[in-house]
Amino acid sequence: MPAQGVPHLDEIRCMCGYLRLTLNFPISFESTIMQIIQSLHTAILITDLDRSDYFYTHILGLEKVERPLKYPGIWYQIGNYQLHLIVAPTVPTDKQQEKWGQNPHIAFAVMDLEIIKSELTAKNYPFQASASGRPAIFIQDPDQNIIELSQAFADKI
Repeated sequence: MPAQGVPHLDEIRCMCGYLRLTLNFPISFESTIMQIIQSLHTAILITDLDRSDYFYTHILGLEKVERPLKYPGIWYQIGNYQLHLIVAPTVPTDKQQEKWGQNPHIAFAVMDLEIIKSELTAKNYPFQASASGRPAIFIQDPDQNIIELSQAFADKI
């Protein structure tokens, strides 16, 4: 018998050359209240701002956009998506929770950030508010990948 909450294979059937898997979930899964509606940006760490700016601006032809944050970096607009370069002289990821936003991460727009924060708090799931003061939080997946959840605004949807 599999562990509680772990799906297990109930049957395998081969039908007309296709493999059919039937999974049995021993517990029910409730739908999530997180309504992720858009990927916002990818943040990557760089060591040399000028060298990276030259590459992304002159080699790839990306358009630089205004960046309201104080720590060193550059943002580029790619359609409705952004690439954020963050200067980190040593490049390793800083796992200090208050610095999650200055690490490589993916960002999603969400419908109601306050509901998500309440739900995470109720589940004792750690999150970090954005140090910039904007309506965003950072969480980690089980492999410590950092995920930003930002409040969607009507004019951006």
